[in-house]
Amino acid sequence: MDLESKIIGHIKKNIANEQDEKGSFDLPEESHIKDKIEALKGMPSEMLAVFFESKPDAFKSVSWESVLRTLREEVLVKHDPGKGLIDDSEDYDKQWFSGAKKSTDKYDNYYSDRFSECYKEKLGPQVRYTLSRDTESILNLCGSPNRETVKHIRGLVFGFVQSGKTLNYASVSNAAMGAGYDMIVILAGATNILREQTQKRLNHDLIGQYDGKTVGVGRHSNVAAKKPISLTTPDSDFNTKEANAQANGSNLDNIRVPVIAVIKKNVSPLKNLKEWLENQSGQGGVLKKSLLLIDDESDYASVNTKEEEDPTSINRGIRDLLNSFDVSTYLAVTATPFANILIDHETDNDEYGADLFPRSFIWALDKPETYAGVSETLGDSFVNVYDLDDDLDVVEIHEELRFVLTAKKEHRFEELPYYIKYAVCRFFYDITCLRNERPKTEHLSMLVNISRLTDHHIEISGLIQDFTDDLFKIIRNSSIERIENKWLLYIMELAENDLNSYNTLKHFWKDLESAMGMTEIFDIHQRTKVPLSYPKGIKRNSILIGGLSLSRGFTIEGLITSVFIRTTKTFDTLMQMGRWFGHKKHILKHISVFTTPTIRNRFELIEESVVDLLEQIDEMKRLNLPPRDFGLNIRRHPNVVIEAAVRELRSRQGLEVVSRVKQKSAQQITLKLSLGNRNMETVRFLNDKESAFQNDKLVKSLIDSLESSQECNKYSPASYPTLHTDQDRDSVLGYLDVPNNFIKDFIGSFNLPNQRLSDTNAKLPLRFLKEFMERRENQDLKWDVSLVTGVAKEPMQLLGRNWKKVKRSLEL
Repeated sequence: MDLESKIIGHIKKNIANEQDEKGSFDLPEESHIKDKIEALKGMPSEMLAVFFESKPDAFKSVSWESVLRTLREEVLVKHDPGKGLIDDSEDYDKQWFSGAKKSTDKYDNYYSDRFSECYKEKLGPQVRYTLSRDTESILNLCGSPNRETVKHIRGLVFGFVQSGKTLNYASVSNAAMGAGYDMIVILAGATNILREQTQKRLNHDLIGQYDGKTVGVGRHSNVAAKKPISLTTPDSDFNTKEANAQANGSNLDNIRVPVIAVIKKNVSPLKNLKEWLENQSGQGGVLKKSLLLIDDESDYASVNTKEEEDPTSINRGIRDLLNSFDVSTYLAVTATPFANILIDHETDNDEYGADLFPRSFIWALDKPETYAGVSETLGDSFVNVYDLDDDLDVVEIHEELRFVLTAKKEHRFEELPYYIKYAVCRFFYDITCLRNERPKTEHLSMLVNISRLTDHHIEISGLIQDFTDDLFKIIRNSSIERIENKWLLYIMELAENDLNSYNTLKHFWKDLESAMGMTEIFDIHQRTKVPLSYPKGIKRNSILIGGLSLSRGFTIEGLITSVFIRTTKTFDTLMQMGRWFGHKKHILKHISVFTTPTIRNRFELIEESVVDLLEQIDEMKRLNLPPRDFGLNIRRHPNVVIEAAVRELRSRQGLEVVSRVKQKSAQQITLKLSLGNRNMETVRFLNDKESAFQNDKLVKSLIDSLESSQECNKYSPASYPTLHTDQDRDSVLGYLDVPNNFIKDFIGSFNLPNQRLSDTNAKLPLRFLKEFMERRENQDLKWDVSLVTGVAKEPMQLLGRNWKKVKRSLEL
């Protein structure tokens, strides 16, 4: 670790210890951080050298401005705890872990303490606090490993793509080990590369050892008697021989430390583990042990897409594992929970047990303010591939993209697509600037995902290699004044427009050559011969070309440039392909996503859906509704809703929310949403007279405001005698061109009865109006308002005369 990193880690840990002593996780003032920096700067260099294990002269080269900037970005980070839905009808202790933490007899804090120490130098105080709070809340809901009731629990945790879900379930796993869970199984995606990455991460965060070396949590405490047993390694998925070797031949009944297995979500590892457990139990019966099964990317492959009598092999395999233990908790983890919610919550059979619907709880993680999602990365960072090259006409561009989007096996990439050339040049420009601004940065990456076919990945990587080699040869053998190459001129144009922290173009040119020289090309697929790794202490620029292997949960370190031209049929698949999200707001100016406007719009639609979903959780929590009443609204077309039991699903724009086979328990219904030439009103009733009285006052106030306003025009039948009967003259009153603020305030204050989220006919019009007004908030939006009388006996007095209320009946 370099000296500046040691200084930054020391200050962060010092602040964390202060917060722990105070029991407060408020953000420190920036002045407090500056004081700590000044205190270090004022110490004799000889004393600092001993403390930081460095040479006295090394402190002369420390950039204290860089230290302060990094501490600002990593310490002064706001992050709120998550929120959840709970089924209170499930009778088990949902505060057990909070109680256990207070007793040394019930909780061994060894695992959580060393995990916390490991991350004191990496996480800001509020992030650590939120991680701790979420861990406690989730583990409370997972149930005690010694519970006597509700032996099999089903839960779900979801958060934004690349927002820290792995960190969260690593924290939950450490706490679960200390609380007595006997075995933790992590289903780590469907590819070898993802399983290997997850195993290495958990070796660091749970086990403390990798490849014979002490790592991560092990560096903070490494008691041999408490070391967890991992039945799998980075090089080996679950198999009986490796498992027995890791367990030293011990039987599970005799093991007194936590047992961990990180397995690929595949039929063979699931079957192998099941058979191993059957041998452990002697006669293939139920183990008198507890299991926490964490299903990462749980919406992929885990959901049963066949009939319940004959479920899919992976779904059956997961349920078989859960049924192998006397006590089990299934914790689904995903960024796209749509398919999980559509599981039939009533499904249960004698052979396989309950399906995987998260009936017990759903917990939504918040995102820290450093997180850059769709709106950030596809805002200013969006690069429209149609606008890149003036030398190509629209027909050529459409033909180029049509060729890519069809992605047929017989197609071949004989030339490198123009937009990849532009992206590579942009990558070279940004890594040059970033390494100058942030010299301690280790890994920076570029992603190319434009095909699902391995042959295409190999072809594209070869073409990129040729392209970058040619540029590197030119820059090595030419001076800045003699450059004629189109692509190097493009890079220099970017630099001329924004030199960032460089003083001159010549300085930039020199570093550009260095950045190109340390760039490597990797094609990542099933036939990959050179595995991708991110070694510590090595600075490397990587251009990665792949498809499935670089999607769904795989973390690409330092990803700043992406080329993404892919078609998908579902929300969940598309969102999981977006690897460019993450904690990157501090480098957002150097992030770019090369894609089409259509793909950009689809990502925006999905993010709207997820945000809308979080708002619904707030409403359901307020109404104390359980997960089985979960409402999921995802737009597709204004007149289409997919309804699953009492849960609903909206979508639009021809993009399915999940694949058709995952909608097998859904029913499609049509709703009328158009507000043109039809009355749209609730048929639900308010039970309390106070709310109804307040609504009457609100209507009177609105009419009085419209009467006195000079911004709108009064409409009455008297003004249009040829259009109305004499009866209309006494029953119709309206106002034209009413400013948006009148209507927005009225709708925001109007009190409606509490409704289940499946009450679509009553709910959607009001929701539509609110969303429409929010989208058009800054525009000159005008409304027409009409007051219509009915036949009810009870009148309302407005404008000096009585108006009869409309009498409504409940339609079923």
